[in-house]
Amino acid sequence: MTMEMERPGAADPQPGPAAPSTEIVPLRGSGTELVVRPESALARLAATPTAVRTLAAARTAGAAALDGARRTGRVTYIATVRAPAPVVGRALCRFISGRPLLGDSRTDATFWRSARRQPIEVAGETGKWSYLAGWQRSAARIGALLIAVGVGLLVRPDLVLALGLGLAALALVWGTYGAKRSVETRGHRTRYLWPLHEALRGAVRQTATRPEQWLHIPPDFKSNPGAELRIDLPPAYDGSDGVQNHVKTVVRNKLGLEGDTVFAFHTEGNKPYVTFREPVRPPAKVTYEDILPLMTRAKETAPIIGLAAGHKAVTVDLEAESPHVLVSAASGAGKSVLLRAILSQGLAKGGYGIIFDVKRVSHLWADNLRNCEYHRLPELIHDRLLSLRREVDRRNNLVEKYADIDGNTDHVDVGPRIWVMAEEMNVTISRLNKYWREIKEKGEPNTSPAVEALLDLLFMGRQIKIHVISVAQMASARTMGGPEARENYATRCLSRYTMNAWKMLCPEVWPMPRKPKQRGRWQIVTNGVATETQVAFFTPRQARDLAQSGIPASSRETFRDTDVPASQPSHDRDDLGQEAETVPGTVHDSKVVDPGPADSHENRAVPERSVLVGLREAVDQDLVGGMTLANLRKATQRDVQFPEAKGYRGSERLYPAEELRKWALNRRMATGESEKEGAENKGPEVEGGEERGR
Repeated sequence: MTMEMERPGAADPQPGPAAPSTEIVPLRGSGTELVVRPESALARLAATPTAVRTLAAARTAGAAALDGARRTGRVTYIATVRAPAPVVGRALCRFISGRPLLGDSRTDATFWRSARRQPIEVAGETGKWSYLAGWQRSAARIGALLIAVGVGLLVRPDLVLALGLGLAALALVWGTYGAKRSVETRGHRTRYLWPLHEALRGAVRQTATRPEQWLHIPPDFKSNPGAELRIDLPPAYDGSDGVQNHVKTVVRNKLGLEGDTVFAFHTEGNKPYVTFREPVRPPAKVTYEDILPLMTRAKETAPIIGLAAGHKAVTVDLEAESPHVLVSAASGAGKSVLLRAILSQGLAKGGYGIIFDVKRVSHLWADNLRNCEYHRLPELIHDRLLSLRREVDRRNNLVEKYADIDGNTDHVDVGPRIWVMAEEMNVTISRLNKYWREIKEKGEPNTSPAVEALLDLLFMGRQIKIHVISVAQMASARTMGGPEARENYATRCLSRYTMNAWKMLCPEVWPMPRKPKQRGRWQIVTNGVATETQVAFFTPRQARDLAQSGIPASSRETFRDTDVPASQPSHDRDDLGQEAETVPGTVHDSKVVDPGPADSHENRAVPERSVLVGLREAVDQDLVGGMTLANLRKATQRDVQFPEAKGYRGSERLYPAEELRKWALNRRMATGESEKEGAENKGPEVEGGEERGR
């Protein structure tokens, strides 16, 4: 071939010898095209549009003809070999052994002994032929056949010879197939068909003598879950409940099927039958590598939990189905593994995580992550929930201000999507209430404001991009903040559940699915449908690496644990197959989130501009006139004159020591309280500066 440049409309240049050169010449001239011309006339003819279409049509026709030939060959094979071979083989065996060619024996004759009587259940009279021994009937048949062959050879030897050769060829093909089939099914017939045949035959009054006549169970039924199996029943079968239950029990026990095998009895007409199918199970194990290709196509709001039957991905669509998720399972069921999979994907898509973990060690993989906070102590969880309530109010104000006439808020940049993970709600709610009883003043409500803030998140989370994933061993209404709050968890994940737990959380799904025994197997209930799912297992390192990929590359070095931007557009990773979301910027009134917890980050150096201290240090150094730590924390929330935090140590707020001293002095002057009186009201302390008996 030669490559030439031509301009549209110009005459075809005459091909000439090309000078050898390795120089790459860019073709950037106006209207210049690169034309590849075939060398030979035949090749040029084949490159014409008509020839190309003709060749494509010929290839298509050839592929269709080949496919048709394959189908025809398969139909011919079934009609000439697979279907008649068993029938001919059984008839030949009956012919040689002297057994009746059709039906069952009508007497008690054996191969070596003549019949003595006719069984009572056999109706009608029986001829003398049936009373002969099997060898006598076999000899008579073979003798008659030899006589017929001899006569045929005398009359038409050529025809008999051709017929004999044809029958011999068929016998060879059928015999080979029958022998192969017999070897393959011998173990299956011995282990499954004959025991099931003997156990069911009397209960359903089946008259068939061989299991293959009415038990249609292939040898590979164990390795092919979900395949429909069938048992033919006699015409007299009445379909009573007692017999049906007996059939179900015997089939499950003899075939080793699961307890949730689905049966369907068809009793209409004169050919009743029952079909049954063992449910297809999810894969035994799902790893990070198994769902990584699926995550590339998943939406930001639909993290993948795991795989269901048929390797179908199971997601939690927090935008279309449920803004919040409830996880209920006994200890050791893998609740933390499930949360690890959800949160790491949310962070990878540009979200921001907040973990409340009173157990302190459930999610060490997320410790010190730049796009995730980790709170362990009740007082820190309390403060964080109150700041989240303020964030909810801020985002709601933005939604109200910028939503269009149809209520759409997709264009409103409220900030990054926030994922709130609340571990062990049974203990967390109890400790929050206890902490509030210790610090509340007279006249304040008994309900913890932190618990009320959590309820605000549940009722207002969808449009403002805040999602709560709560974990509880027993998710009672009291634990979850009331029955109304619990109804906001439209997606519920259960494992190792009891009947009481299932009735309480998923009464609309009944009968209750079989409790999974395999570790990592969950029931994901959404919209009244329970899906058995094998949860994806992320190792802690895999989850951490995935979560950190959600931090923009330009911010990974400068991102501060305590400084989350107030308006950061939610973005998807390029390598996860999503286009970056672009929303118009809006003006915000405050920060999105407060700093991370002091109990999960390393202490960091503070600026040298002034002496900054934490609240506990202020109490220990007696900078606030004898106030207790609890009262000082309450003052940060209620006193508008309280100094503003100027720095952080981890997530602990640091305040200028001099401003704290001045604020405390002004407070005493305003209330008329002396420093001595303040010291007397300080109360007993324990080592470390914390008050005793809080």
